[in-house]
Order: sequence, then C-alpha cells, then structure tokens
Amino acid sequence: MLAIELPAGSVDHLYVVYADRCSSIDINLDLAVLTICSAGGDEPVPFTISDFDRAMVTAGGWLEYADDKH
Repeated sequence: MLAIELPAGSVDHLYVVYADRCSSIDINLDLAVLTICSAGGDEPVPFTISDFDRAMVTAGGWLEYADDKH
C-alpha cells in the first residue's frame, strides 16, 4: 500500500469519471504522478508522498529500510 496525497477534489473527480470504466493505475514515484489508464485515454494525476514513505518504498519496504538505516 502506498500512502499518497491527491490534490483537493481529485478523488471525487476520479470516482465520477472512472466509475463505469475499466481502468488501471500506473504509478511513477520519481515524478510523483499516477496515471489513470482507460479506453477513454490516460489522465495524469500528481500526488505528494512524504520523504519517509518514499524512502521506504525505494528501499523495498520497512525491513529493508530498517536494515539499511541500522
């Protein structure tokens, strides 16, 4: 699970637009963008993630992060 923050209104917008569409989500952690992919096209959605969460994901998880730091 990735803990990210979306801009205000983005969650409601995504529910309305993609509720009846088959879609998938691609995540680019380096650019902090998730892309909603569907037959109607792709929609990039910027997000924020804390430095700590980014470091844990980049390390491969909590255990790997802790092993690297201690």
